Amino acid sequence: AQQAEIAAAIAANGFKSIVATNAHSDYPATNAGDGDNSKFWHTDWTDASMAPPITITFELDNLYSVTEFSIANRPMQDNTWNGAFIDYNIYSSIDGETFTLEQTVEGHVVDGETKTVVLDQPMITRYIRLEATKTIGNYGSMNQLTYVGTVVDESALETEAPAAETEAEVVETEAPVLETEAPAAETEAEVVEEVNAPQTFDFGVTAVIAAIVSLAGYALTKKH
Repeated sequence: AQQAEIAAAIAANGFKSIVATNAHSDYPATNAGDGDNSKFWHTDWTDASMAPPITITFELDNLYSVTEFSIANRPMQDNTWNGAFIDYNIYSSIDGETFTLEQTVEGHVVDGETKTVVLDQPMITRYIRLEATKTIGNYGSMNQLTYVGTVVDESALETEAPAAETEAEVVETEAPVLETEAPAAETEAEVVEEVNAPQTFDFGVTAVIAAIVSLAGYALTKKH
């Protein structure tokens, strides 16, 4: 029942799932997208190995063109916002397996106010992943993340693939045309060889002609 409530809460805010590299059992990653400002996600502070980089990944309820998102930090405790992101990378993914770095944020101001990040360019994505490389206290935490975007028709993206494949096929069909030029080149080479070939003579024929000329000369000599 509790899991169903969590799923319903994050779904109301446009998420299908929220996972992080680490989370304290009392402060799960889903707290960062359930719309309840009294709760927040926090890494397990009893695990000293859980230092940056720290990631939290939000699976959206559809494919979106996201233009901006906002981060609300956890409430201040002991005069600090432990775990708040200062420097982090923003990744997108359509399939949840291959992630693309879209933008890097450095020097994120942490003052208890919700901060909005406007992306340099819209990202077509089904997942938003934030990878913190610097945080307060080397922990990870977040109150809420919200995003602004418009639903993208996934079928429109799929129709682009066949066009690219067709172009590849056209390029491939050029190969046989190039191959047919080879015989023509060989024929030209043969012609050149024939023209440049040395002229040969039949020496047997030459000997007979010489004998005839010699006999003719002898006959003229006898006549005189």
